[in-house]
Amino acid sequence: MLFSSLFALIALPTFAAEPISRAVVDLSKSTEIHIAPGRVSVLEMPESIAEAKVGAPRKLKVVPSTSDPKELTLFWVEGSAFRTNLIIRTTKRTFVFDVVPVTSGHQDIIQVRGAFGAPGFHSTGRTLVETSLAPKAEPKLKIVRKLHEGQFE
Repeated sequence: MLFSSLFALIALPTFAAEPISRAVVDLSKSTEIHIAPGRVSVLEMPESIAEAKVGAPRKLKVVPSTSDPKELTLFWVEGSAFRTNLIIRTTKRTFVFDVVPVTSGHQDIIQVRGAFGAPGFHSTGRTLVETSLAPKAEPKLKIVRKLHEGQFE
């Protein structure tokens, strides 16, 4: 039972749907935040927030706190809410969230206590070729032929 519980926590990069959630997030994955329309949520980051970008700025409002540089207030604007993303750059790292509208399981306070991992590296399958911008010195070739005894050097 313990193993299956740990697997569920690792496999799903999401906060528990508790009113107050605390977590260490994986920087290589997007983390879900559940917000109900008509309610407000507070997102606390581990460092000061330098910038926040929203995929649907007319639907999800993100307001920096006037008293705490590590805190944002999130809420849906009236009308239909739909899943969108939120990218937060702190003074040290970049976090990616999927903000999901819900009718139950609203999260009032989401506390990000730390992070591990890094953004993943995606290879296009191409091989990198090293090129030099400096001019190349071409070697001087010298062909010497000895006619005596039929030998070549």
